[in-house]
Amino acid sequence: MSTATRPGRIVLPFFILLMLVAPLHAAKKATPPIVMGIQTMAVTTEFAADLKLSSEIKGMYILCVYAGSPAETSGLQEGDIIVRVRDRKGIDVVTPDEATFDAVRNAVPVKTPLSLTVLRAGKEMPFSVLRAAGYFDRALQSPPNAQPRTIKINPDGTGDARSLEAGLALARPGDTVLLAPGNFGNLVVWRDGLTIAALDKEKAVTVKYIGLQQARDLVIRGLAVSDTPGKTSHDMGIFIYGCENIKIDGCLALGYKYGIMMANKSSNITITNCMITMNITGVAVRGDSTAVIMRNLIIKNSQQLSLKNLYVYYDFSAAGVVVHQSQAEITNNTIIDNACPTDIFCEYVGRLNVVPGAGISLFEAKNVTIINNIIGGHNIGVLGNENSQFVVEYNAFYMNAAPGKAWGGNNSYAVGAASGNVLSGYKREETSAPLLSLASWTKVVCTPYLMFQVSQSNINSDPFFADRMKNDYRLAADSPLVNKGRNWTFIGAYPPVGGEKPAGNTANPLPANAGVLAGRGGCFVISADGYLLTCAHLVKDAVAVEIALGGKQYKATVLGTDAKHDLALLKITATGLTALPLSNSNAVELGQDVRIFSYPFTDVKNEQMKVLRGAIAGISTIETTRVFQVDVLPLAEQCGGPLVNERGEVVGLNAPLLTGMTGSDKIGLALPVNYAKGLLRDEGVSYLTPPEAGDELDGPALVKRVAPATGLLLVQYNNKR
Repeated sequence: MSTATRPGRIVLPFFILLMLVAPLHAAKKATPPIVMGIQTMAVTTEFAADLKLSSEIKGMYILCVYAGSPAETSGLQEGDIIVRVRDRKGIDVVTPDEATFDAVRNAVPVKTPLSLTVLRAGKEMPFSVLRAAGYFDRALQSPPNAQPRTIKINPDGTGDARSLEAGLALARPGDTVLLAPGNFGNLVVWRDGLTIAALDKEKAVTVKYIGLQQARDLVIRGLAVSDTPGKTSHDMGIFIYGCENIKIDGCLALGYKYGIMMANKSSNITITNCMITMNITGVAVRGDSTAVIMRNLIIKNSQQLSLKNLYVYYDFSAAGVVVHQSQAEITNNTIIDNACPTDIFCEYVGRLNVVPGAGISLFEAKNVTIINNIIGGHNIGVLGNENSQFVVEYNAFYMNAAPGKAWGGNNSYAVGAASGNVLSGYKREETSAPLLSLASWTKVVCTPYLMFQVSQSNINSDPFFADRMKNDYRLAADSPLVNKGRNWTFIGAYPPVGGEKPAGNTANPLPANAGVLAGRGGCFVISADGYLLTCAHLVKDAVAVEIALGGKQYKATVLGTDAKHDLALLKITATGLTALPLSNSNAVELGQDVRIFSYPFTDVKNEQMKVLRGAIAGISTIETTRVFQVDVLPLAEQCGGPLVNERGEVVGLNAPLLTGMTGSDKIGLALPVNYAKGLLRDEGVSYLTPPEAGDELDGPALVKRVAPATGLLLVQYNNKR
């Protein structure tokens, strides 16, 4: 690698500069400096009512004061209300909201005393606080209540508080805070000794972000932390910073750079019974922290990597679990399908010497135990550099296929005979000019090598999940992993069908009823009088079928199926529905743009439709059936939904994954819609055909046309499924 230089100027390669500043930038972004050492909240009418303050009070309520900060030195306390701030001209300005307070405060020069008027116990008091920002010690804690209290937070006013901030202001160590079903903003916790959980275990509570700041003895249970992948304003879904004795139980983390991250010497952190998915990295243990990661489903992370963000995620190895200069016990997890696409893998290795797409990635890790886990569908199962200390025992590996393309900056080091299950180390070889010279950087090469002898207690086996297409990741009763774990226990997060069930939570993909399995998929309307198409496997052995469509829910009847082509015709009692025309799928061409309509993760994402854009990457035949290959990483929940062209005409049905293909080799499949026309003719059902010529629609217009005809299929099966 070379860089252009000019006389008198020192130039380093761009990615080297990024790697130097990356960890610092990430830490600062996650934990910005605390100005004056206080956290504040504007006293709104609702906030005042929740804290039983006078409705006439306007100002900034001090939620907490950090030890060792200018605020503590000046004598400010939790519960004080800042009503006025003296600006740089010596004028006292009323501060009824955060914007006004910040504007006046920030205009005062740094390290200059700031004059405040504070309301405490009904009396106004003057304070002088140094205008400074920094990273201070823990927040000062209020004493516990005489008796532990349960505080209910509900925005409709029926609880003890309407907002997260008001609820936490009322709470004291030892209290329980319960959140009503619905969507909340950021949950930032500085208080010790709290249990924060969902009020109704059967209904989702979603927050945008959970930040635990140097707190102790917390339990966070049953919350969904989710945002739109790639568009979130937070790098982390759950960020645990400098904390002790924290338990994250039964939560969902979806759509972040890091689903869950702990840093700054966080200790005794337990992550259990969680679902962690659609992040760049699922769980990260960093900064000399210690953690137990146990009985979690860590699935479909790393898939958001792309060439567009090649230099955005350079400072870590995208994986299911990353342990960096920390200790961890990783036990009884199901860690699957966290591979990144092959071309992305090779770009990261070739340009940045970062190895992504591992199930578990260890970098200078200390005393890591990896036991009783299912690890499958990755570029590499377990990756540890030469300075890591780890034990790998009683795990089940399957389909971890390290791409056979080259490694290293000069593309000359192949994986060779490495199976991809455990790659103990990638050896860095760097050749560079002296730092202060004008010569250019020459090369950085990563060479994979196998030094680690895998324990014979590990096995290579397909786990045989109960029903992967229905997100039931329990082991089948006849799974080879039932008694192959340490002490003859099962391997993976979930016991076999018929075994005991782990602690329940709304984010957990296990069925809510042990006797009846619940499934979901897609479907679409082909006739205004209530006929719909879906995949036959979705309704096989169904005891009840319902369809959510246009804000209503209908009971559906299965009129007919074509098992060979995985097609089913459904009927609901409705008229005047929006129907989609069925195109001639024989006219579909290689490279043609298409859209996938589906409802993935409906149990935690409030049944919001998702639209994916792709192209026809291949047209092939599998056992006499013609199929379309789509260049979009597939989700099981997309099955049965429509695959449409740019005119909003159905060209295919989203189909299951091709058996035997996992990890970076996954492809999406769609069944040509012409097969469905035969089933419709057999059942005597008419359908719409598109005009010979039609206008292509832009994205929003296409969604408006197709979305009203796309339904969410909800199915219950018997327990023999």
